[in-house]
Parts: sequence; C-alpha cells; structure tokens
Amino acid sequence: MADETEEPLDERLERMQRRAENFRDLLQDGEEVIIALQDGELHVAESYRSRFERLHPKLFGRMLSIDAQMESGLSPYAVGLLLSGVFIFGVHMQWWEGVLGEALNSALMSWWFYLVLPILALFLTALVCSQREKWVFRRHRKVLADMIAAENLDRDVLIVMIRDQDDIGNVLYQLKLDTEPPRPLAA
Repeated sequence: MADETEEPLDERLERMQRRAENFRDLLQDGEEVIIALQDGELHVAESYRSRFERLHPKLFGRMLSIDAQMESGLSPYAVGLLLSGVFIFGVHMQWWEGVLGEALNSALMSWWFYLVLPILALFLTALVCSQREKWVFRRHRKVLADMIAAENLDRDVLIVMIRDQDDIGNVLYQLKLDTEPPRPLAA
C-alpha cells in the first residue's frame, strides 16, 4: 500500500465519479461492470453480483446467512456410514450376539444385510438432514417474511427473482415448499 497516493478518500471518490460519468451512455439502468487496471492493461468484466443482490443487499445477506445455517455438509453421512459399518463389523465379530440373540445375529451375517444397512443409513441421514433444513428455515421464517415485506416483495415474486441464485438454493427450495399463504405487500 506504500505506492498509493496520499489523496483523501472523498477527493479520490469524487475524481472517480467524474470519470465514471463518461460511461453513463454505455450502461443501462441497473447494469454493473468492473473496470480494473492491472499490469498496465485495462480489464472490463461484468459484475459478479446479481441484480437482486444489488437491489436488495440486506435481504440477500440474510438469505445467505440462513442458507449457510441450513448446510449440513458430508459429516452426517460419514457418521451414518461409520455407525452402520461398526454395527456390521460387530455382527460379524458377534459382539451383539448377547443383545440380538444367536439366531438373529446369524441371520444378519449375510451379504444382503451388509448391502442394505449402509443404504438405509444414508437414507435416514438424508431424511434427518432434510428435517433439520426445514427446522432452520421455520426458525427464521418470520424475520425473513418481514424483510421480504419491507422490500415490497411477496414470496412468489421473490421466488422468480432468485430462481437462478445457487448461493441461496436451500432457502429458495424451502420458499417453494412453503405452504403458508404469501404475506401481503407492506402498506
């Protein structure tokens, strides 16, 4: 940062604003571009931010936060597979024979059980993770609905606006499944 000028920030922003006015005729309302000078070359790129993100940053930020809280990752699936593997190994080593009984323990020592139990564990883990996502969404639903109403949007309009937003895909999915009627627009 030592090569930056000691020009005050407000003067620098004002100078940049005057230069940016030259692009007014080239941009349409709501468009955003990034202009960068790097190694003596001028680079122009479309902004990475969506129109929804620019128009409703607070709502988008809240939705990002809720989406991150809904994420489970792979850990629950790894734990489910690990527990099913320990159980299968215990059946094979006859650790559970006292609890299960000799007949059931012998019946479980077959290839079909070794195949079915991990699949069942993954299914149940997916079910638990799905229910957890619903619970997190429901916990934040009122605040999210109030923010949507404050932005003069309703749920159906919001779904259309964010349908291509992968960053908030979990929230979008829960909004689509939301069975409560859309909240009326704020007066």
